[in-house]
Amino acid sequence: MAASGDPQTVAAPVFVIGSTALGIQLTDAISPIQGSLGSPIAILLGCTGLFLLLSTWWAASAGQSFVACFAGTFGGFWIGYSILVLGVLHGWFVIPPAAIANTVVMFACTFAIFFVFLTLASLRLPIIYTLIFALVVLALCLVAAAYSMTPVSTNVLKVAGYVIFVFAALGMSLSWTVMNLSLGGPAFPPLGPPVIKPPAS
Repeated sequence: MAASGDPQTVAAPVFVIGSTALGIQLTDAISPIQGSLGSPIAILLGCTGLFLLLSTWWAASAGQSFVACFAGTFGGFWIGYSILVLGVLHGWFVIPPAAIANTVVMFACTFAIFFVFLTLASLRLPIIYTLIFALVVLALCLVAAAYSMTPVSTNVLKVAGYVIFVFAALGMSLSWTVMNLSLGGPAFPPLGPPVIKPPAS
């Protein structure tokens, strides 16, 4: 029996939760924890990454291929980021200290490249999706830029954190809409028209 319902009712909120945690860490919004890479890992791994992968299974079972695509790739990002941080902190990957920054650059650039194409594909969706994906790309590029500098630029990382807060806020708006719809309410707040509109029938 095929699954039903909207997997975004889980995917969008856990995405917001993880994004908010990472934004807080990068901007030192609560306390000086920017350098404490492990601070948000419990949330990113145990909440965001795990439940995005469960949302991927739900979406695939319901035949929602594009939802499965972005939930799966974002789930892979958050879990991969968590494993990278844990590996660096505990020396699992035997990365020399001098190569850690370039490893982060590689990680950020790899996902940013794919998310560019995800952004382009989303042009047929309500514009809020395109904005979220584009801002994710921007945040990843800023992180890559920060780690390309010697020493690592904490100011650029803070800017990345503020960008993360913006797409987390958009994600919260999306969460509100899909929760309203799941309860039989209207699509409020509106998600905006797509950049590429479907052909008139």
